[in-house]
Formats: sequence, structure tokens, C-alpha cells
Amino acid sequence: RLDARLAAGRAPLRIALDTRASLPDTHHLLDDTQPTWILGPDRPGAWTHTRFLPPPATWADFLQTLHDHRLTSLLVEGGAAVLQQFIDAGLWDEAWVFENPALVLGAGVPAPVLPPGVHRLRRVAVGQDGLSVVGSRHSGFGGWNSAFVGFL
Repeated sequence: RLDARLAAGRAPLRIALDTRASLPDTHHLLDDTQPTWILGPDRPGAWTHTRFLPPPATWADFLQTLHDHRLTSLLVEGGAAVLQQFIDAGLWDEAWVFENPALVLGAGVPAPVLPPGVHRLRRVAVGQDGLSVVGSRHSGFGGWNSAFVGFL
């Protein structure tokens, strides 16, 4: 749901990539109840908490936009293609990788591929799953000072 329903504190800015305006009008990301940025075409309506922004030319450009708005951390819960774009551009500090060897899904979308040289920061059990937190060789993007997290 892109909110803080299971933790105390204020809700994060919700950001969704919707370049084809495929989110249904009834989707919770379009409920205008909390600050939300939609990267995609504008939609008609009287929006109070929702902004529609053109998709960025690059993810680095988008991170600069976030930095300009004093937003210094981003949790990327994308599909494999979006996650791979961040990885390939070197715009990540940390990845959370969940693994369950007992779960057999068959054919599907391949998981993103991390570059050589990543290092495991920690590994913990989460129920029957294993969670590996791995870090990149670099840290941050300009004034960026927090992690880019994916593979959730």
C-alpha cells in the first residue's frame, strides 16, 4: 500500500510509476488521502495531495528532483525491469533479497542481477524465508544519504 500502517510515524511520500495511466481510478494510490507523486500523464480532477509529474529522462534526474525537495531516501519496490535500471545505473546502496528454496514458481520474470563486488551486510530468517541484505561498493548519489532498497 506504500504507507506506514505497520509502524509508528508519519506516512512516506508515495511515488508510483504509471507512464501509461493504467492505474484504475479506484486504486488506493489515487485516493488523494496522503501526499503522492504519480510519474505519468496528468488526470482530470481536483487533486489536493496528489501531483502528476512527467516521467524522468533518467533515474538520476529523478533522484535530483527528490533531493531538490529535501527527500533523501527512497525505497524502490519495482518490478524486475525498474529494479535492474537502478542497479545498472549504480543508483543503489542496499538491496534486500528474499529467498525461499522450497517455493517453486516455475517460469516467470527473472530476478534482477546484482553486479560483482556486492557484500552481504547481514542475513536473517524471516519465517521460512531467508533475507540477505547486501550493499553496493559505493554510497549515495550527490547529496543522497540513504539506501535504495529493492527485491521485496
